[in-house]
Amino acid sequence: PAGGAAEPCAPVGCQVSFVLQPPSQTRRLRGAVVRRSRRAVLEQDLCLDGLSEDEVRRLAVRVKAENRGRGLDRGRLLGQGELLLGPL
Repeated sequence: PAGGAAEPCAPVGCQVSFVLQPPSQTRRLRGAVVRRSRRAVLEQDLCLDGLSEDEVRRLAVRVKAENRGRGLDRGRLLGQGELLLGPL
């Protein structure tokens, strides 16, 4: 905006969830759900015992953002993605 004036912010109505998905298993490990924060910080450690290095490399983290505001858009998927831990 001209003159350095800040634009009004829309209310936060988004929920972000992180899920650790083991390969070839139906059971998922739910990490955390971040709600009601413009500057959310997620600090959570997950310890997995008994997994080989190869099994850990095949794990994936799934991130999903949903609209949790009011109205017709409530529950609408804003975005999702999956990141394999191997390349990290």
